[in-house]
Formats: sequence, C-alpha cells, structure tokens
Amino acid sequence: MIDRFLGALARLLNHLPRNLSLAVGQSLGAMLHLSVPYRQDVAWVNLARALPKRSNRQRRSILFRCYLHYGMVLMDYLRLPTFTSKDLAAVLDFDMSHIESARARGKGALILAGHMGNWELAAHAINHQDYPFTIVIVRQRGPGGAYLDSVREASGTPTLSKKTPTAALLGVLRAGHFLGLAIDQDARSRGTMVTFFGRSSSRPKGPAIFALRTGAPTLLMSCLMLRDRSYQLKFTPVGTDRLRDKPVEAVRMLTQEYMDALQSQVERHPEQYFWFHRMWKTQPPASQAVGGSPDID
Repeated sequence: MIDRFLGALARLLNHLPRNLSLAVGQSLGAMLHLSVPYRQDVAWVNLARALPKRSNRQRRSILFRCYLHYGMVLMDYLRLPTFTSKDLAAVLDFDMSHIESARARGKGALILAGHMGNWELAAHAINHQDYPFTIVIVRQRGPGGAYLDSVREASGTPTLSKKTPTAALLGVLRAGHFLGLAIDQDARSRGTMVTFFGRSSSRPKGPAIFALRTGAPTLLMSCLMLRDRSYQLKFTPVGTDRLRDKPVEAVRMLTQEYMDALQSQVERHPEQYFWFHRMWKTQPPASQAVGGSPDID
C-alpha cells in the first residue's frame, strides 16, 4: 500500500515545479506529525536527552520542524532519478575542493555522514560529478522501504549491504574509489563506546578502522538545507597521522572525533537531524556509563 502511494506521489512530483513539491512535502510532514505517532516517543526522549537546556516548547518546535524538513527531503528523494546536472546545479552548492584533493591522492576516500540534512541527495550529486562513490546501506524493512531502495538504485548510486565482508569494502578503497559510511547508528556490542551529547553510546568501529588501516583520506560530509530551500554540500577532512602511535586508543579516539563533529552540526541545525533512531540503546556497565540512565529500547 505504502509502495503504491509513494510510486503515485513520485509520478505526480515529476510534473510539479520543485517549490510546489516542497510545499506538498511540508504538508505531508505536518500530517504525519499529527496523525502517525510511529517512533515519535523515541524522538522526544532523544531531544530531551540531547538538548536538556531547551524548554519543552522549544523541543516540540524542533520536532515539528524536523517533520517538515524530512517531508521536503522525501520529495527531493523521490525525484532523484530524474535530477539532471542542471537540476543539481540549481538546488545544490557543491564545495568540491576537499573531495577533489582526496581524489588526487589516488587512495580512494572515506566519506562519512550522520543522518543529517539530505544525505541521499549528496550521494547522488557526488556520483553525478563522476566521483566513483559507493555507499554502505542497511536495507529498509519498514513500510515503503522496498520502494525507497528502488529509488536509490534508479538514481544510479552504487550500494553495498552493511553485511558485505570487510575485505570487499576495503577493496573499494584500494581501487581508488570513495566509500560512504554512516557513523551515528547504534552498533551494539560490536561498536566502540564514545559519547554523543555527553551520553555513552556505541558507534561503529568500521570507519575508524578503515581510515587507520588504509591511510585513505577521510572526509566528514554535510548536506544541509538553507533558508531558500537549496542545499549546501561540504566536506571536512579528518587526519589520522597523530593516532598511528596509539593503536589501542586510536579507533575510539577517531570515532569520538567523528561524533563530536556531527554533534556540532546537530547543535546548529537540530531540526535537520533524524531523531528517530534509538541512539543510546547500547550502554556500558553502570560503572562506566556517562550521562545517566540507559536509553529506551
């Protein structure tokens, strides 16, 4: 049912100007906020724990604007397969300086991102500029997930499953290609314990391990929506040389640096962060925990 609805919506959007489709997205976001409580309780707890100095009224406003934001992001996502170079140039300010420097080194590059802004449009834009970019994904199992996966495939962005063997992922870098990884989902017992908004959290070791093992340039990516509804795509280099003499601590320290950089982005634009993940699900023993009680399950 949801797949059919999204397919019909995508066909409609192809006949609408983008500003009108974004208005549709905002309306859809507002409707979902009012009528679909799915994971809204998770988002509310996350906001309260991440932004304790904000009032309830401010956090309610952030959550409402988050729905509006992702309603618009969904509209742009459904249009991705039809986006041309001209369309991208009209909606995206792409700062290519750091990504071009990374390509020139010939070692591939790690492109790291949190669930912030419009990461799917960023991936599409990178490939559209002929940078060889493969992203590691978790297949969507919820309502509409199959259709959303089909949109990504139709947009031409190569993907690999999160379950892909490490050797194959390293092979992407050794071929001189770019590999995209998410840094902000709970990694359970397989992760490394860092802090995010002052609370202990388990985050994937992979990005840090790959960076340290291969020496490939590492870039933190952000693709944020501006007030005029265009996007700004930027990359921030993260060096690893200073950590090579600290093999025991290096993975945790580098992962912490990634999370600190993401936290800084979220603090500036909280309405553009996807608050619906269970971000503090995995906790260390009580004697090691930072920031209070464990998160909800």
